[in-house]
Amino acid sequence: MAVVLAAWLPDSQVFQRTATMPEDLRAEVLDTMDAIKAAALAHKQAFAEASAVGSRPAAITPEPEESEMKGKPLDPAGLGSLLRSDAAGALLGLSARRVRQLVSSGELEAEKVGSEWIITRTAIDDYLATRKAA
Repeated sequence: MAVVLAAWLPDSQVFQRTATMPEDLRAEVLDTMDAIKAAALAHKQAFAEASAVGSRPAAITPEPEESEMKGKPLDPAGLGSLLRSDAAGALLGLSARRVRQLVSSGELEAEKVGSEWIITRTAIDDYLATRKAA
């Protein structure tokens, strides 16, 4: 389901339709979109890993957990380390456009989920390491 939602909900439309919402509601919608994209990426990765081994992957249906703060779900499997191009750019001191250029050129590893590139913190660390070595 997350893969379908991520593909059918382009960021431009989400941003346009949420522009007039109260800030707290808009932030919640955008956080939910990020969670959907992270779930889609996790599903794609699990499917690819299972396919590589030759087995048919089972459906991914994680049970939600609660953190100490009542009602707030935990970050499943470290998904907080998944970033959109704008957040990755902020960490790298680059624009989101430059991050997408680096992804297109193969200098920065990323996964396309829907209309957005998702970059791991590991990919950012690897990119920074190669920049320091150069």
